[in-house]
Amino acid sequence: MPRKTSDPADCLERYGNFRPTPMDHSGAFLPDRADWFVGPVSHNRDSGLLDESNWDAAVKVMTEDCGPEGEDNGWEIHRFGHWGPGWFEIIIARPNSPAAVKLAELASALDGYPVLDDVDHSQREYDGAIENIESEGARYSDGSEGWAAEVFTWLWHNEQRECDAVDDGPAYPSREAIVRALIALDKLSTDADDARDGWIINGRSIARQFIARRKALLAGPRFNIDTQKWEPAEPANHVHDYFNSLLRKVQRWNWRQGIL
Repeated sequence: MPRKTSDPADCLERYGNFRPTPMDHSGAFLPDRADWFVGPVSHNRDSGLLDESNWDAAVKVMTEDCGPEGEDNGWEIHRFGHWGPGWFEIIIARPNSPAAVKLAELASALDGYPVLDDVDHSQREYDGAIENIESEGARYSDGSEGWAAEVFTWLWHNEQRECDAVDDGPAYPSREAIVRALIALDKLSTDADDARDGWIINGRSIARQFIARRKALLAGPRFNIDTQKWEPAEPANHVHDYFNSLLRKVQRWNWRQGIL
């Protein structure tokens, strides 16, 4: 069961005992703050979306409920250089102050659920996903206003796994998925005809085209629209020649796009 307490001594660490990693000294650089309480959130150069969201949410709560950061209001933000993440910031609060109680309340909230502000965290995930879609798909889109948001919505309803967050970061949909969405939304750039023809494809789609072609060629006679004549089934080596030509076309397209 998560603890529910507003007593700082029950759920917060004293700065004199605090160290960011086991290889750091306890209570470094602030000897006159050794008895102050350390807040439950921090962030650094390498923080992900969750840590950044929780940090901003905690600072907002402390500011609104306790007043601006500073000794007069009983809480401070301290920034330190560090050999690992470059720098990190923490919140500390003076003992027997409303700020210390507020930090304890934040710690209790996080003990039962890891997100302080769901709306903020979700918005960061969404904004990051839109930025990644724009970065990955701009060369293929028609550039219309809001195209990246429409792509995200289409992926959410049709290929939701492409919208999964990645390692505490936003979703990063694949180039292939973005192009499929653009084609479905009729927002593919006129300069990306090769993409419309299906040459941004993965191994599975190559296999599907090969299997379909193999079935069509080996099943029996077929009608040639160009000659208006029935033609006999082609031997297997013709199918493999077709498969090889398909691979060459994919490689040429990738080369033109700078993929290879």
